[in-house]
Amino acid sequence: MSKLNLWVMTLLWFVIIGQADAFDGDEEGNSSLTMTCDYSANRESVLVSQSLDSSAQVAAIKVLSPKSKDSKTAFSVNAGQFAECVYPSGTRVRIKVGEGLARSYGRCGGDPDAFLSMWVNERKLVSRLWFAGHCIEESQLPPSTLSFKVQGNTPSPAVQRCQTASQQVDGVEEKMQAVTEPLTVCVDFPDVKNFPHDQQEYPTKGHKKPIVGEVLLVNGSAKVCETVWRELKTDFKLFAIYSELKPSKLTFPKWKESAVRVLNNITQGIPLSSVFDFDNDGKQDKVFYQDAETNGFDGSVLYIQKGRLTSVFAKRDSRHDATPCQNGLIQYESHGCPAFDFPRGNNEAFIFKRKTTEDSVTFGHQVTELWPFRWQGKSYVSVYSTAEDTLNYVAVIKPRPNRTFQQMCLFQQVAENF
Repeated sequence: MSKLNLWVMTLLWFVIIGQADAFDGDEEGNSSLTMTCDYSANRESVLVSQSLDSSAQVAAIKVLSPKSKDSKTAFSVNAGQFAECVYPSGTRVRIKVGEGLARSYGRCGGDPDAFLSMWVNERKLVSRLWFAGHCIEESQLPPSTLSFKVQGNTPSPAVQRCQTASQQVDGVEEKMQAVTEPLTVCVDFPDVKNFPHDQQEYPTKGHKKPIVGEVLLVNGSAKVCETVWRELKTDFKLFAIYSELKPSKLTFPKWKESAVRVLNNITQGIPLSSVFDFDNDGKQDKVFYQDAETNGFDGSVLYIQKGRLTSVFAKRDSRHDATPCQNGLIQYESHGCPAFDFPRGNNEAFIFKRKTTEDSVTFGHQVTELWPFRWQGKSYVSVYSTAEDTLNYVAVIKPRPNRTFQQMCLFQQVAENF
């Protein structure tokens, strides 16, 4: 190979690498927003868009004063960040970007969604709006980009949401093409004063702002709740993955690998078994455990042979229990549980009432991890969700001999406000 050919190939290689890097950069930029605070001739305006700005600064709070003449500052807001523009008139606009969970299964599971929330004058106008990721381009016809415009002074600045279609090339003739102008459609928000003040994001005097990551005891007064609460304050993911459990004041059953799979047609996960008094009736039970992470099921199942010490796995029937699927509004037989055969329908396994509000927290059949533990001679089960809407909750239930559960505790880890 001649030196000239080698030089050309090397040059082409760097061009290709450069294009690949540029593409990767664009992909990362798609999940971020640019927020521009503009204060010119006493006019206040904010533009939030998906367009990239190479001069954008790291997300921060920009406080402008009457002396800030012709000030224009752009911020790049990535997942886990927020930026805010505060104007002399008192108008303030905040943008916050979040990101969902990447999962190893499901369509677009490895492409987590990016979402935004927006506050104007301490009032939440937009909450968890999906704008990128999770193959959003496949759901948009035609593909488009999102933007927000806030203009005017307090108390009621004008707010618009705009959607701009990406440029498309239309064939005019076989050898001639014309680039169409992108179509932009904007919608006005109602008067900002019609939205309630967000006490969580902007607490008024005498109110404490929740600390993100703090673990709260939402409901429950039993002594076991205090013990579990202390453990969760140290590690809220204590019950998420059994193999990573750390030493604690809770006692966990001794599991051993089992040849029995309680999840039909699922080969994932290592089936386990243990012998202990599961339902607190004073008799030993054979307990089987299996978890899986698939499109239709992301959680675990406990199958209890009541009072059985035999090593042979008995045929599933109504005399045995399958948790959590037998605890919902629909009373399945153990052989017909959704976790086993995946019939569609009711997915409510455990419903916990909150103490301070009227709403409840629901853990579904197919998105719940269960881990039995012992405390002061009694058996309890932790309930941990893999669903995003309940990911920051953990519950504790106590099995009863009559195949029911006593709700003991409900814990919540304070999540970022979106």
